[in-house]
Amino acid sequence: MDTALILRILGRFMDITRWRETKISLRFEKVLQPSYFELEQIHNDYLAIFEKANQILAPGRTPLSVLQITFSRKAHPSVYECVEYMKEKRRELESVRVRLREIDENFNLSGLKKVEKEFIQHIIQYFSKASQAALPSVPVASTPMSTVLGLPIRQDSSIFLTRAINRILESIREEWKNVSASFNRLRRAVY
Repeated sequence: MDTALILRILGRFMDITRWRETKISLRFEKVLQPSYFELEQIHNDYLAIFEKANQILAPGRTPLSVLQITFSRKAHPSVYECVEYMKEKRRELESVRVRLREIDENFNLSGLKKVEKEFIQHIIQYFSKASQAALPSVPVASTPMSTVLGLPIRQDSSIFLTRAINRILESIREEWKNVSASFNRLRRAVY
């Protein structure tokens, strides 16, 4: 995951105030369109993160037994590996979450066309959901009834975690559809 690229895109949106007095076509050409194309790469990276997590949890890789509710590396290697992988990705995205909070607190879309505002808002919403999903609450090793993705680990934790990851993938794909649709509306408004 290229967090520098994400931060650069978010920085462009913060700097869009410099472009307010220019024509929408120039803002589109210099800021919005390049950002969208870079976002496609980031979207694919997000999908790859969750698809890899699903591969780690492939069927047949040590489901949690009824008697082993305690989360541990030895008892549940695939779940442990998946959670550790997701922790690593969450740490990588910490700077993105910080930047999103700054943008949320300080961003001013006044002076932009409605279609531009919608596009930027969809991107911010996409990043908010995707970066939060990249590691929801993670269990602490050997804590009884720990949680993964904000939900308690259950009898078949690898199956349970796979379902949770699939819900995240579905959500990210849905958010991307919103970003793409708003980009297409913006492109039509410009040309």
